[in-house]
Amino acid sequence: MNSLIEKVKLIKRLDKRSQYSFHPVARLQDVEYFEKKFELKLPEDYRSFVLNIANGIDDTKKETSPLIKTNFVDDLIQLDDESFNPSIEFPIVSRTKKLVNGFHYDQLTNGNVWLKSTKCGRGIILIVKGKAKGQIWGECLSRDSEVFPWYEEIPLENNFNRWINDELDNILTCLKATQEASRGNLLKKLRTFISKKDTSTEII
Repeated sequence: MNSLIEKVKLIKRLDKRSQYSFHPVARLQDVEYFEKKFELKLPEDYRSFVLNIANGIDDTKKETSPLIKTNFVDDLIQLDDESFNPSIEFPIVSRTKKLVNGFHYDQLTNGNVWLKSTKCGRGIILIVKGKAKGQIWGECLSRDSEVFPWYEEIPLENNFNRWINDELDNILTCLKATQEASRGNLLKKLRTFISKKDTSTEII
């Protein structure tokens, strides 16, 4: 947790243009309300992150979210809903195509929370109920009709910490690249200015 906190601090320090927005942490009573409503216990690493670091991260430049904010209180899903219901167990533990393995679309949308939406109908989810609880999965149901474990090896613990650590590293890489590009542009302008100044001195 401390290493994640330090990375977030570094991002905020390097992010001179305020490209990344960190949502306020979730309230404990809101998280507990969500857990009670859906009769589950969130994976501890995810729970700790949203309670102590941020409940969501937005990229204001790309208009995307490296980590989607979870609405713990005003979620419209009800316990008797048959799809997108965190209280119903995620039914599988290995890569599955709904049209091949006999699962309905609705079944594969349950037992998870969304972490990130990517292009072309793809997303990243955290399993919160079922045998795969605690694991990060890729969700491509609308495009390829499949879901799959994000990592080849499937430890039941700290999957979220591993994933969010990678996300923060990606943000840092982008910020450092932007910083280097800005420094390079500044040096180029400085050299151009010096060159023009030397030319004008020779003319005089």
